[in-house]
Amino acid sequence: MKKSLLLLLILISLPLAAAECMLDGEVVPCSELTGFFWGMGIFIFLFILLMLAGLVFWIIMLVDCAKRNFKKSEDKLIWILIVVLLQVIGAVVYYFVVKRKDKR
Repeated sequence: MKKSLLLLLILISLPLAAAECMLDGEVVPCSELTGFFWGMGIFIFLFILLMLAGLVFWIIMLVDCAKRNFKKSEDKLIWILIVVLLQVIGAVVYYFVVKRKDKR
């Protein structure tokens, strides 16, 4: 199993080692293109952080909605459906319409 995995890894990486980098139709050293990959890596990292922050905010608003005592029992169901179906957008709407009003 280990030998076949190593062989597969070598077969996959061999063309990459012999690859030429093209920039505007000219062959250039591949080290000149690393800036693009660093930029993409930073973008992906920031995107993942933003998604995690949105997920945490969504969970906090969903828990708050489930624990909150509304005047009407139907309001709780409606708000839970809004937060669940609209996800982060629903959580933002819930925050400004219900939770922020409660702080005042």
